[in-house]
Amino acid sequence: MRDEMLVSFWRCFNLAWAGILSLCIILNIAQAQNLPLNIIQNNLNNLPANASPQKEIAIPDPMQLAVTWWQYVDRANKDSLESRLNDFYERINLQIHQSTGADLDELLKIGSQIKANMELYARLKLKPLAPILPKQAALERYNITQLIDLLAMVRITKKQVNRDQHELDELDKRIKLSTRAGDTLTAAYLALDKIDPKKFHSGLNIIEQRFDRAIFDEQLKFKRLESSNSKNYLANLESSRRLATENLYIDASERHDIEQEISHAKNILSEAEAKLTKKQAENINQFNDNQIFSNEYQQSLLYLQVLHALAQTDLLSLLNERYLLAFLEEDRIDFDTLQNDILSYKDTLDDLLVKSVTWLDKNDTNRIKFLELTEDNPAVYKSKQYLLDTVQKTFINIMLLQDNIDDTQFLINLTEQNVLSVQGFTSRWLIRALNNSSNIWQITQEKLNMSLFKIGDTPVTALGFARLLFIIISAWWVAFWVNKILIRLGNKGDAHQLPAYYLVARLSYYLIILIGLFSGLAAVGIDFTSFALVAGALAIGLGFGLQSIVSNFVSGLILLFERSIKVGDFIELQGSGICGEVKEINVRATIICNNDSVDIIVPNSEFMNTKMLNWTLTEPIRRMRYPFRVSFDVDKEIVREVVLAAAEDLPHTLKGVSGRNPSVWLVGFGEYGYKFELVVWLTPRAVKRPNAVGAAYMWAIDNALRENNLTIPVPQQELRFRENSPPLEFMRVNSRTRKENLHDLDETE
Repeated sequence: MRDEMLVSFWRCFNLAWAGILSLCIILNIAQAQNLPLNIIQNNLNNLPANASPQKEIAIPDPMQLAVTWWQYVDRANKDSLESRLNDFYERINLQIHQSTGADLDELLKIGSQIKANMELYARLKLKPLAPILPKQAALERYNITQLIDLLAMVRITKKQVNRDQHELDELDKRIKLSTRAGDTLTAAYLALDKIDPKKFHSGLNIIEQRFDRAIFDEQLKFKRLESSNSKNYLANLESSRRLATENLYIDASERHDIEQEISHAKNILSEAEAKLTKKQAENINQFNDNQIFSNEYQQSLLYLQVLHALAQTDLLSLLNERYLLAFLEEDRIDFDTLQNDILSYKDTLDDLLVKSVTWLDKNDTNRIKFLELTEDNPAVYKSKQYLLDTVQKTFINIMLLQDNIDDTQFLINLTEQNVLSVQGFTSRWLIRALNNSSNIWQITQEKLNMSLFKIGDTPVTALGFARLLFIIISAWWVAFWVNKILIRLGNKGDAHQLPAYYLVARLSYYLIILIGLFSGLAAVGIDFTSFALVAGALAIGLGFGLQSIVSNFVSGLILLFERSIKVGDFIELQGSGICGEVKEINVRATIICNNDSVDIIVPNSEFMNTKMLNWTLTEPIRRMRYPFRVSFDVDKEIVREVVLAAAEDLPHTLKGVSGRNPSVWLVGFGEYGYKFELVVWLTPRAVKRPNAVGAAYMWAIDNALRENNLTIPVPQQELRFRENSPPLEFMRVNSRTRKENLHDLDETE
């Protein structure tokens, strides 16, 4: 029991001590950050549920801003907001005019910005929320005109939803940046002393930035509500559009009107085509000397091309409407002609859609180009205004063209659905399969032509990237087989020609891959001017990061061109003791096979930094020396004859080459006999097997000497005893006794 009381007392003591320590830390932090202590006291006093009423929040002082100063603005209701903001600004303005520093002008600018932010914040705070958009009233039946109107409303609302989402994303980014900037300003403010003259300036910056963020928050609130209303309205329009496609009917006046509209559309298309043909027939070369007329010609031509395409889509839309009316009236329709017309309409619309994107880019490029024109004289000024007006008209018509394409494609799909509804099962299945295949191919083309990333100013699409990979892989495949075929030809031919074949094979391999790489980059459309800059920067990075790999690659190229070693050479690296035949010289390393059939991979840079012996650099043969000894009592001529005969019998000896015959040299007199050397030139094959060939020659020399009873001197020793020397057994016992006495002496010590 006593132990439990002590444990409980110790726990209570620790809790009390922890509470006191936490309170001290809070007070120290408050004092270090210049926080008013009354805020902490109020928070501590307000912890109980039955605490006293909250006191009136004081107007924030830029010299003593608390962390919670924004509550003075945020907790104000609609009735007291404007009065609080006015009181807040009056205090700030009074403090600014009381300031005597050199930055008074800067403080006045900040004060004016704070006032503007307060007014805008108050307007946004007191602004009523946007009303919810009314739902589109659903009709029992829809005619073609009403359906087209619905399509236009859906298209406009979709654009509004996209714009709202873009603005929401931008506001989110601004709020994040504003919050980060506010945190930075607050940290700098808290680091200043109370009496620091910069503290007032820093406090004003915090107030200005906080109102900026509050304005963004209010704008984000309204924009979210508008976006939600737009999305709901779009969903309602989509529902009405689906309902309209299911409940179409024919208006009596539409049949007559559609024929008139088609006739009128054909006339407009003919006029547009005539204007375009006339403009294209003009010789642009006559404007090359006059930049004003050249610009006007190019922009006018683009404008007429867009008008011609717009007239095409209008006519296609009307023709498709006529088919729909025929379905609604249940007229007899030639489905083969209809199917061909639908495919033709789709191809035309796809072509116009691609052109519209190209025209839009070109029009934007022209706009930037025309804005940079200098207005040197009235003619240039007038031309510039005309060009900019034409650019604006062209942009509007391109937007109308893309809208018409969307509407016409929707009507074509609706026509196809009506065709499927009256066709047989097999026909419906085939048509759907064709349509699905066409849609899949169209979607695939769109995805493949979508830009993945940019290299310089060149966008790289998925199709371009696939084309690049295909060209590089094809180049590698061709290089691989060319290299392999050339090496096989070298192995089948003369051994002296193998290094030449190998050199051509490796250079062809690198050259084909390099050509494939540049061909692939050209197929993607990369500008080699910008690519050279990127490659230069990349080379510097690789030079530091992949220094050893680059060093080995360059060393390999040096070995191939310098030909200090070749495939088939027998080399020896000093220091490492590596010895063997060169099998391959690759990008990073060289493969050497020793006489034990072990492949050794040596980095190419080792051959640049290490002393190397190439036994077969200039010629594949080599002279070797094999020493042996015979007694003084033998005939030297006989020794020469038998040893040379033995050497001639071995297949490793080079024969039939003048000046390269084997010989026996007397190189010295030893302690026990003559010192000879068999000097023999080895065949190219034997040079690369030094150990086995050396053993064969030594074996043959020994056999030849023994068969001819030529004595090989062996070292001998003679022991001579004097007449009065002790017996051998006594000497052995005496020696053993002496060793035992020495051992006892060591143990005593």
